[in-house]
Amino acid sequence: GINAEYGGVLQGNYAGAAPYLISVFAGLKNYVSAKYAKGCDINSADTSGFPQAVSLAQSADATVVVIGLDQSIESEGLDRTSLVLPGVQEKFVLTIAAAAKGPVIVVLMAGGPVDISNLKEVDNLQSILWVGYPGQSGGLAIADVIFGAYNPGGRLPYTVYPASFASQVSMFDMHMRPDSSRAYPGRTYRFYQGQSVFEFGDGLSYTTFSYGFSKDSAHVPPHQIAAHLRDQKHPIRFPVHYVNVTVTNTGDRAGDDVVLVFTVPPFAGKGGNPLKTLIGFDRVSLLPGQKQT
Repeated sequence: GINAEYGGVLQGNYAGAAPYLISVFAGLKNYVSAKYAKGCDINSADTSGFPQAVSLAQSADATVVVIGLDQSIESEGLDRTSLVLPGVQEKFVLTIAAAAKGPVIVVLMAGGPVDISNLKEVDNLQSILWVGYPGQSGGLAIADVIFGAYNPGGRLPYTVYPASFASQVSMFDMHMRPDSSRAYPGRTYRFYQGQSVFEFGDGLSYTTFSYGFSKDSAHVPPHQIAAHLRDQKHPIRFPVHYVNVTVTNTGDRAGDDVVLVFTVPPFAGKGGNPLKTLIGFDRVSLLPGQKQT
């Protein structure tokens, strides 16, 4: 893919001059003998590079397709007007997935959300890695994840909306809450009431985790909150309830888990109330069978 060998895309546009750049292709070659084909450009209708890439995928034990955006599509002062993969990139991935002998891994480089609904349902796509613009040694870090040398524990930092969101919502409309009178679905995980491609906080690991809570739910009476607001000099943050969460690594590999704690208000999603609100998070590192509260 177009972003596999070009190291410049790794830095985005908030970066100084790196002393070196390790592309994804270079990172993969630290582990295996790899071959490269560009396939297509970032934003072009040209499919003449497809056959070479298909030929490599047909003979490879596994195929890594590195796609996404670059600074010609999104940057400071250059806003996107679409949430779809530009050019023929989606067609390229689907063509490779249909032809590949072995599993296909997609690496998506992008600073903002991209609608990849048509890719996430393809059987031969074994995994999709969203990596942002991963920086100077990003290619090596990505290869470490693909080959299992590092167990990822990240969480998606935003909601990935479907492509239709761009036509539903004016980018000049800063209202967060949904408005059914004008078919406005709302913005962000707190208020968006449409179907997400991926949700804020989504993430996977090579191990599994389970959670135990001190209480199934924590209901805080409104009069208790009102009392705090009345009595506290600085009421922005105050404890009203404590919940203990015990995280257990139930898999067979060591790994990190980012624990997200949300509150859900009465009448969530109605009358301007948020669906939920993130109130806390923490990262825990656990060995197999280990637990932490």
